[in-house]
Amino acid sequence: MTRNQFILHPLPLVEDGLPDGAQPEAPLPRVSARLHVTGGPGLAVVVEIEAAGDRVVVAEGPEDWPGRVLRIAGRLVLQDAIPVLVLRADDGPAWIASLAALPGPAVLRVTASSPITPQDADLLAIAEDAPSRMAGFCGNSLIDTPEGPRPVAALVPGDLVTTLSHGSQPLRWIGRQPIPQAAMAARSDLLPVRFEPGALGNTRPLLVAPQHRMLLGDWRAQVYFGEDQVLVPANALVNGTTIRHVLPEGGLVCHQLLFDRHEVILAEGALAESLHPGEAAADARLSQDIAARLPAPLSGRHGAAYPIVRPGEARGLPTDP
Repeated sequence: MTRNQFILHPLPLVEDGLPDGAQPEAPLPRVSARLHVTGGPGLAVVVEIEAAGDRVVVAEGPEDWPGRVLRIAGRLVLQDAIPVLVLRADDGPAWIASLAALPGPAVLRVTASSPITPQDADLLAIAEDAPSRMAGFCGNSLIDTPEGPRPVAALVPGDLVTTLSHGSQPLRWIGRQPIPQAAMAARSDLLPVRFEPGALGNTRPLLVAPQHRMLLGDWRAQVYFGEDQVLVPANALVNGTTIRHVLPEGGLVCHQLLFDRHEVILAEGALAESLHPGEAAADARLSQDIAARLPAPLSGRHGAAYPIVRPGEARGLPTDP
């Protein structure tokens, strides 16, 4: 049983032949139907998705909601690639369940509509486990060490890794975040970024989480940010050809490497950041796990290794050097 938090909105439609706010007779809205989302934050509930994958039980919510059973009728994708589930009560109205409040008031068109399948039960169940900032090296990326390149999945705390500014440094902690293929299909913000050989100095294909920062040292750093080198989120460098979002079959595992301080290391020959200790300390889930597994506190400072370009600042950055 998977526990998760959803935001519920009523399921009113605007369709030919149906008045505003009417409920459709079919279990699911058809493709091209328009959902009329009213204003307001929506109804926040914590639900438990049963293993059978066909219903949810409300665990936390408004006073009369705990214990209520809702059937999962199916899955919709709304315009702007917003995934939602359609939930129906046996004796009440239908709802659409999303990970975040939907924009409203607005009319959102349905771009995909499908009945629930056993695999769909986990489509939105990534919210509790996935951090808000998806960073890390994915798959078997090779990381430079004093003994030569080693697969990131083979590294363990205590192993020495070659850093750009501080020589060989011991790993203090390694985090591993599995991301199911179904979750990536439902949430485009989880799709990893693939750097083809030579795209950023890498000698082999490199796969990183979308918000993992890469060290940018060409004219763009100087012209746009007034620095010789800056750290930029990988998804800000996507050009659709040599750097692109991909959907790996079977899902993937993202590996986060933590040192005493924020470092820049070589992954497949490209320069990329390690986990920022300050950001890790601000993430309740990460900080608890790190504290439980570290024999001693981190000894380095929590400053950034290089100037960091935030996602908003990276918008409009040319994607070709």
